[in-house]
Amino acid sequence: MKTIMAKHNVHFTKFAFCRKHGQRGGLFNQNPLKAAKDLVPRKKDLPTEYYGGYQNATASFYMLAKYHDGKKYEVMFVPIELLYASKVLADENYAKAYVEEQIVKIYGKPISSLSFPLGMRRIRINAMLSLDGFIVCLTSKKSGGKQVGLMPMMPLALPHVWETYVKHLEEFCKKCEDNPNYYYSEPHDKVSTEKNIALYDMLLSKLQTTIYSKRPALQIEKFVTGREGFAFLGIKDQCECMLRVISTFGKSGEGSNVKSVDIGSGTCRLSSKLSNFNYCDVRIIDTTASGLFFSTSQNLKDLL
Repeated sequence: MKTIMAKHNVHFTKFAFCRKHGQRGGLFNQNPLKAAKDLVPRKKDLPTEYYGGYQNATASFYMLAKYHDGKKYEVMFVPIELLYASKVLADENYAKAYVEEQIVKIYGKPISSLSFPLGMRRIRINAMLSLDGFIVCLTSKKSGGKQVGLMPMMPLALPHVWETYVKHLEEFCKKCEDNPNYYYSEPHDKVSTEKNIALYDMLLSKLQTTIYSKRPALQIEKFVTGREGFAFLGIKDQCECMLRVISTFGKSGEGSNVKSVDIGSGTCRLSSKLSNFNYCDVRIIDTTASGLFFSTSQNLKDLL
């Protein structure tokens, strides 16, 4: 059992799905807003400029669209809103008209020569993407469709001795949280400044030289310049900071931030336009629920 648990080839998967009415989330934010443009109408034939409406329409899935934008071609992950998902899937002509309207609404510029390079394929919520080998899953639309929210799917693997030390960090921080006057004892708490710095250096090396360097919104410069400030923190602040650094390797896409030493990573998201991806190889990964079998798409950057 110990031999199996020590292996670093765990299959980490997420269930990919299309949002459906009454199943996952509402159609939009339930509180109506006052009169404005680009809202979801309260009722048919009630212009939102006069009657108000709803915002943040729920995306059921995504489709990949290619179109001519000025002098160049662009490829974009376009969110398909739950209200119109069934119509989009039923009629390709309607789908093209709807997707073109969505792109114009998001970016405010006319486009031409719209096509679907992957056909009518649905890119589901939690679909896995490979970004130069760094695996993420697509979770939600951000900024009204200008960005896509992502969740990292590359869990951190540490030697057993450091796994044990991280548990000591968590226990010590919990004691300090429960009792602000808790008295630190190195032999009892089993954490120290020297070990914290050694662990920081090891994690920094992973962020610089391994697959984790490909994490979106990493902000590696902050981890490099923040090391000196980290070394001078008190033991309690240092341990709390260390746990935030470790969270950068976790599956949360919200990022981490330590203002006292200006260490942190940004929210894990990217532009919905492929031309803005700072990656050479972007692929969709289709996998079984167990993660044992998978297939990958062509390199989506070749579509540009």
